[in-house]
Amino acid sequence: MIVSHVGNACNADNTYGIWDSTSFQKSTCDEKDEISFLINELPVGTIDGVVQGHRHKFSHHFIKGVPVMGTNNGGYYFNVLYLNFFQKKIYYKVIEGPVPVC
Repeated sequence: MIVSHVGNACNADNTYGIWDSTSFQKSTCDEKDEISFLINELPVGTIDGVVQGHRHKFSHHFIKGVPVMGTNNGGYYFNVLYLNFFQKKIYYKVIEGPVPVC
């Protein structure tokens, strides 16, 4: 798991949803940033997920099967990352959000 201050340049998509790597369609993020570069350079399975900051825009997508999520500033919304384990391995990854705080 990576918690990072750098983040993707994503379109502000505050549509609530539940996404997994098999049902997710196309990323709305510019994948020419540090996080995307890191994920694409490392072997598959190295990173379980990314919680990002800095951009202050909603982010909930997958890059090479790695869930990447972030939210806007102000603490008005949050995302939830579910990692389902079986025999010490992750077999299913889901992002839920953005969920409004109030």
